[in-house]
Amino acid sequence: SAGIPRLAARGWDRPWLGDTFLQVADRVPVTAPMAFHVGFSRTTWAGQSLPFALDFVGMTGCSLLASIDAIGIVHAVAGSGSLPLTVPQSPPLVGASFFAQALVIDPFANLAGVTASNAVEFTIGVR
Repeated sequence: SAGIPRLAARGWDRPWLGDTFLQVADRVPVTAPMAFHVGFSRTTWAGQSLPFALDFVGMTGCSLLASIDAIGIVHAVAGSGSLPLTVPQSPPLVGASFFAQALVIDPFANLAGVTASNAVEFTIGVR
């Protein structure tokens, strides 16, 4: 197992209005398939309270920490994976928050062979 994936924005990237920024997950198996999901809630999803423990599906110690409103699938390269997100040029979005988390295929991590990263809250800004 590669351990617990860690999700963050690329060092200098931020979700600026009209720009593309990169979210990166590291500490993942070298070429693992990954799913990044973003959502607009960290308290509920599909009628369930968050965080939502995933032990019952074999992901012992993992939790769903952000609602799943959009998903992007990528493959890791050299132990990390990234997904670019473009923030629309829409002034009403300034100050809005969204949340992201990564799910990573890691066959030796648990019975499900999937691990969940931390969640990150992003707030849309303007330059």
